[in-house]
Amino acid sequence: MSSILRLMAAVLPTFRGIDYRVIGRFHRRGGFSDRPIVCGNGFLMSGSTSNAGYVSGVNERPFLRFIGAQIQDGETIYNLGANIGYTALWLAQIAQKKGKTISVIAFEPDPSTFSLLQQNVALNRALNVSCENVAVGDFDGVVNFTSHGDGDGAAHISQTGDMEVAILTLDTFQKGRETGPDWLVMDIEGFGGECLKGAESLIRTFRPKIALEVHSADEDSKVESTLQAHDYRKFASQENIWGRFDFWMSYTSKEA
Repeated sequence: MSSILRLMAAVLPTFRGIDYRVIGRFHRRGGFSDRPIVCGNGFLMSGSTSNAGYVSGVNERPFLRFIGAQIQDGETIYNLGANIGYTALWLAQIAQKKGKTISVIAFEPDPSTFSLLQQNVALNRALNVSCENVAVGDFDGVVNFTSHGDGDGAAHISQTGDMEVAILTLDTFQKGRETGPDWLVMDIEGFGGECLKGAESLIRTFRPKIALEVHSADEDSKVESTLQAHDYRKFASQENIWGRFDFWMSYTSKEA
């Protein structure tokens, strides 16, 4: 079945998400194999995944192609809200195919999802991806978190969450590190504004490009307010069946 899905992805158009709407009908509870399987971009993922979009390679394909075309050799990407690693591995793999060496740090707070992330990264040791089991926000400590586990794509920080996870600011994470990110790739279910508020020193110093999936008007407003204060401008935006991705860049030089 995984081979058939990849063949379908090769011929289905991306227009209006037709590829994902068709392939999404093939999601399978329990997965497509009890062994690791080759996903659409050529990397391996745990066979426990039932996400046909991952297996076929159509999941967020326009978004990933857009970023993949811009990544430069030697760059570092912070992938915030990495889930089970599809985006992190896709970006690392496409860079490698183009003869580029990049590093990806994948942040995922959910313990069970993080375990799957580690498994998938371990299956692709030739790709330079590392993992951090932590949420990112505007304070350091612990926070309530809602999740159904095992790769729940809608897991999120919530006052009524059924578990506690560690949280820190990116400024805290960055302390003691000589180099910073060239990209922040963010899909953190409405918490983007808080994350960027906790990364203002990092933004001032390293001026990374930012790719963010927008989940609400409130998140959109907070993100725009913080980034415009740092002389960032939106240079592209993509609409798809999941919502909207915005791309931001700095118009001033790095301080370090």
